[in-house]
Amino acid sequence: MKFETTRSEVIKKIDSFIEKKISEYNYKRNFDFGPSNRENVSCLSPFISHRTINEYEVAQKVLKKY
Repeated sequence: MKFETTRSEVIKKIDSFIEKKISEYNYKRNFDFGPSNRENVSCLSPFISHRTINEYEVAQKVLKKY
């Protein structure tokens, strides 16, 4: 898993996850497929907890898409 270092990279990560994976998130989020396969979750927690982005921004992006 690559950890982005800039806000613009994190925004791209969010947008990509919403575009490609969010529809499966509800069904696959509680499964651990090992350290080399984290495609079932967004991996945004470090960026949210360190306030690179906030929950409100992520929710707005998801609601805008759906």
